[in-house]
Amino acid sequence: MQDELRSNLSCVARAAAVFAAAAVAAGAVFYTVLAEIRIHRNIDEGGLVESTQLALLGLAAVAFAVRALRDREMSRAFALAALAVLGMCVREMDGYFDAWTGDHSFWAYVDAAVLAAMAAVVLRRFGRTADHVARFVRTPSCLLFVAGVVFAVVVAQLIGYKEIWNNIFDVEIWQEAKAAHADPDGHLSVEFNIARHVKNTVEESLELASYLMILGSAVLPPLLPRARGGDRG
Repeated sequence: MQDELRSNLSCVARAAAVFAAAAVAAGAVFYTVLAEIRIHRNIDEGGLVESTQLALLGLAAVAFAVRALRDREMSRAFALAALAVLGMCVREMDGYFDAWTGDHSFWAYVDAAVLAAMAAVVLRRFGRTADHVARFVRTPSCLLFVAGVVFAVVVAQLIGYKEIWNNIFDVEIWQEAKAAHADPDGHLSVEFNIARHVKNTVEESLELASYLMILGSAVLPPLLPRARGGDRG
């Protein structure tokens, strides 16, 4: 009985330590939003927040790739997850690809290659791939991974619609301020476009949270105590 209690307390302590570390990491990640706003008063393209987003995605892709190499029972599922995260990373780098190549669609060509690699993983030994994916969807990793992807590709994109923020800022005091600073065509310069600044901050913060969830889905489950039939690292 005493051994069981000691084992249970050790399990709880280990889980608490992991979640405390995750909370500290999340706080550090989101401090980048405050830091960039303090420096630039906006979330800039290619700035600190976007660089942090790329770092989170890159680490998640590497973590899933490592799990694919280590876990034979779900290796193909983890390989697909790694490639999916890599595809998201490529999409997030569209501004860099524009600067490097001058082609605004170059990121799409790279993502097409990633999709081809995913198709190759699925089609090669399809039955085995289905078995690995079925095992993966029953784990905590999958729940957190799906939540992160949904927030990144659906919630963050919807909240970034200009129509939402134009309506939020469609108040008399904002219209008066806008009229005072707009050019003859009614357009605001970047420094006075407050609606755009707020939209960027909210959208990029949601993406940051999404990518943090995806990274968590890759690195947290192997660190947590596992019950029989639970997630495997």
